Amino acid sequence: MDCHPPRRRSVRLGGYDYASPGAYFVTWVTHQRSCLFGEALDERVVLSEHGQIAYDTWVEIPGHFHGVSVDDFVVMPNHIHGIIVIESDDVGAVPKVRFVMLSEARSPRSGKHLPC
Repeated sequence: MDCHPPRRRSVRLGGYDYASPGAYFVTWVTHQRSCLFGEALDERVVLSEHGQIAYDTWVEIPGHFHGVSVDDFVVMPNHIHGIIVIESDDVGAVPKVRFVMLSEARSPRSGKHLPC
């Protein structure tokens, strides 16, 4: 297994605080694009048990985060598209946290790349 997948170009705006209020279009994709959420039959998606969990979890987001609502969304066999609306600055998010892929992770002491 390749532990260093190809890097994708980021579509994020440099310096923008994504914890600030606004409507955000998000996409979640399953690992290796596996069709975990269901299957397409006759131009419709029939959700699997995992797909129903994904659907229910999306709907429950506002109950877990004050000042956050959800808008339109769709669960596809291997991904979810949706719009999340952050309505206030007080949603419980930690601003300016940078997540890195394991292939980018470095030791805080030596600065050397960490193994995958």
